[in-house]
Amino acid sequence: MDRNLPTAQQLDDLRNLPADTPFVMVNLLRYRDHADGTSGAAAYQRYANVMLPMLAEYGARVLWAGKTKSVFIGGEDDRWDSVLLVEYPSAEAFLEMVSSPAYASANEDRLLAVERTVLMVTQGVGL
Repeated sequence: MDRNLPTAQQLDDLRNLPADTPFVMVNLLRYRDHADGTSGAAAYQRYANVMLPMLAEYGARVLWAGKTKSVFIGGEDDRWDSVLLVEYPSAEAFLEMVSSPAYASANEDRLLAVERTVLMVTQGVGL
């Protein structure tokens, strides 16, 4: 199993979200030191350069992106290089995007870039 790709169950869980409900994808990213003659961070930037206009095309937007400075609570395994929050208008829009040939091409750089990634589907709640 490739931990940098969704499982069939994870895809089913996303498909089962209410069709018209927006969600925020929390991306936790740990880059490879080396990726195809460059750094993992540089390979991820190539992916991001393609993805930013694609996100807009599918009605999505980056809410926040940042580099991790340190782990305050947790261990070394909890270290991430970057965190990215992306809002999608619906699971349908997200699934349509990641099923496109343009995404498949861009995703090659993402797979080269990341040593480990966790993507979490989140929806807002009142506190």
